[in-house]
Amino acid sequence: MYDNQEPKEEAVSCAKCDQMPNDVLILTCDHNLCLRCASLNLQSENNKNNMSGNANEKSNGNSFQTVICEICQIATVLDPASATELLTMSHEPSNNGQDDNFGENSEIGY
Repeated sequence: MYDNQEPKEEAVSCAKCDQMPNDVLILTCDHNLCLRCASLNLQSENNKNNMSGNANEKSNGNSFQTVICEICQIATVLDPASATELLTMSHEPSNNGQDDNFGENSEIGY
């Protein structure tokens, strides 16, 4: 006998804060970060690179920035527009532990 129920969509939680956000950044390694944690991670990586004098490499005037997975240490390269959007988020106030929303149930993958 077949079960005609549709497959249940699994809840996606942030690999860092374990919240279940509306919006996530899917990293190259397939771990997920809520946009707030991804923003803070990117800001931290930028600060490390700026302090060490190794600012993110620029190629033909386009700077690409990375988010480092805190679980497996694999880097996810972001395009300049996405990196700018995430860095803008890090300056916005938190929603009491809730993820900032850029759209209902959207996922960003790179």
